[in-house]
Amino acid sequence: MFCRSCAEVAVNGHDHRERVELWMKYQHGEPNEKWIIDILSRDGKWMSEQMKQIILMAVDFHGFPAPGVVEGAIMADYGLDLLGQVNRLGVVVETWICFPSGVEIAVRSRHRRVHFRIVDYGKCAASFYDRESRHGVRVTIDHRKLRGYGKIEAWLLRKGKKEGPKEHRYKHIIEEIIRAGRKILSYQHILVKPTIDCKDSSLIKFCNRCGEPFPFDGHKICKACRKDSYYYNTTGLKDLLNKSG
Repeated sequence: MFCRSCAEVAVNGHDHRERVELWMKYQHGEPNEKWIIDILSRDGKWMSEQMKQIILMAVDFHGFPAPGVVEGAIMADYGLDLLGQVNRLGVVVETWICFPSGVEIAVRSRHRRVHFRIVDYGKCAASFYDRESRHGVRVTIDHRKLRGYGKIEAWLLRKGKKEGPKEHRYKHIIEEIIRAGRKILSYQHILVKPTIDCKDSSLIKFCNRCGEPFPFDGHKICKACRKDSYYYNTTGLKDLLNKSG
């Protein structure tokens, strides 16, 4: 979905002239996505011009306008404001789907060097922390604050039928996301565990549970054994069925 080098080009590669050209591209040259400019102009009056440009860059980087991209950018901007200035920034995003693109571009518009990780909990949430002290903030969409934002609630909770083309559905969700801004977000202060900063090193260990080799990440048990694996081992069952047959 994204990579660090691509994000650096997407953010650091845009000087002022290129950002203006990007804005004009959406304004005049992209009929399928021009509506984002209209929404930002109409409902994004609370945003700075720089934030609007960041959202456009995130959408351009991601490849199409998705609600998670826009929400990710807004959430990252809020999280960084809450965190304040740090020398070594760490970011953890809790889903793979769309959301990381917005977080990545927004973060790299303010920090050139970032330790970026994904811990896939399937949640629209992200944490921003000081890697030296490990103190930070975790920002989420607060479902208790979604009264009056039915489109966001249906999208977040995957409620209702998906009627009409994806672009049409996304347009109305993004309208609400832009209008809601930070009002639907909540945060908590956190202390990040040291293991989150463990790099995927070339040091290989053998898992104490399954016995297979894996890149050492500070644990004696591999990720597949620590969490629910995506597969069931049916080897023993197959042998038993063969014998009984």
